[in-house]
Amino acid sequence: MRILNTFAILFATLCFAFVSCSKNEPDTPDNPDQNNKKYVLLTAEGIADGAGYYAVYNELPTSDVKNTAGYSLQASSYGGFRTYKNWIFNRSNLLGESGVLKFSVGKDGRLKEDGFIKCDGSAQSVVVNETLGFYFDPGRGKKRIQKFNPSTMQRTGEIDLSSVVDEKISPNVYTGNQTLAVKEGKLFVNITYSPEGSSGHNDNIRHYALAVIDIASEKIEKTIVLDFLDVYNQGHSPSEYKAWLLGEDGHLYFLSTGWDLVDGAYNFHPSCIFRIKKGETDFDKNWHVYPKDLNSTLSIGVMWSMGFYKGKLYVEASDENITNFGDFGKVDGYHVYSLDIENKAVAKIESVPTTVFGHSAGTFYRTSDKLFVRVVNETIGYNGLYVINEDGRTASPAFNVIQGG
Repeated sequence: MRILNTFAILFATLCFAFVSCSKNEPDTPDNPDQNNKKYVLLTAEGIADGAGYYAVYNELPTSDVKNTAGYSLQASSYGGFRTYKNWIFNRSNLLGESGVLKFSVGKDGRLKEDGFIKCDGSAQSVVVNETLGFYFDPGRGKKRIQKFNPSTMQRTGEIDLSSVVDEKISPNVYTGNQTLAVKEGKLFVNITYSPEGSSGHNDNIRHYALAVIDIASEKIEKTIVLDFLDVYNQGHSPSEYKAWLLGEDGHLYFLSTGWDLVDGAYNFHPSCIFRIKKGETDFDKNWHVYPKDLNSTLSIGVMWSMGFYKGKLYVEASDENITNFGDFGKVDGYHVYSLDIENKAVAKIESVPTTVFGHSAGTFYRTSDKLFVRVVNETIGYNGLYVINEDGRTASPAFNVIQGG
């Protein structure tokens, strides 16, 4: 394995998870061996997406970490990952091909590719249970979402959403390339209207709509439109970071960054967090959060990542207003805040150093009943994770990656 120059790869991207080894073949997340848990750390060679390393650890890493050691696996392209029980999912394989890739940890303790569904683009996906998941493959139709079996990693069908698309808004429509979220037996799917010839990513027509599908019957029940807030996009479609979070309170939280692309130029507006409440299937008109709610000086601030811990929402927000595309990814420019869900009381977590924009890995990882925060700060020489302490108001260093990411 190629050992990289530490100085060239310091201050990079991390993604972190807690999984189990598989005891039987085929791999299954049913009844995982609680004594055979593994920590998986993914690091990259740059602040944004890039080549990097997956490595498996028997114990939670501490102190300084070389992520090229141990059971490491080198990837030519990555953008973070998602998990379902003891499976890890990525939107591209180790060669960088787009698709839905599943990793598992084998009986030998090594991370291994365990199935791949090749796609023509975004490969946004969500897992409902061991035998059902959904993904987006523009090659099979921009107005359709695909079904798959996560256990076998085989495509099993599709759902056509063309009946709920309004081509009077735009004939260039994407469904499922940005948002595929699951709550209480319902699937929420973005309907993104984009100018003709555009990609359906940031270049949208500012019409935030979701289709609501009953998963059991596959019936499209309705569409909902967020028409009471200034919200401009549905998340970062090429990103592994998902712009939604199912909270421990049962509410489904969404985050819009606030930027969009019009006629080749980026426009910046305040980011916004909003939700669909537990037991409901429409947007909550009485609850939302703008950057100014975290920091009164932020009229056009950027929020990107969300985490949930001990009944509070944790958010990463820029420390300054963002008015052009070159500013949003500036180094060491984001703070971490906690937010009380009910009264919106805000506290800056002062013991977490400022960090960089979350990119495809995001900033928060809920692992082993703890909330970890990615901290990449060149000024203090830190490139690793902090952990939120039990009090929910302070944090402590967890480990620092000094090689491999």
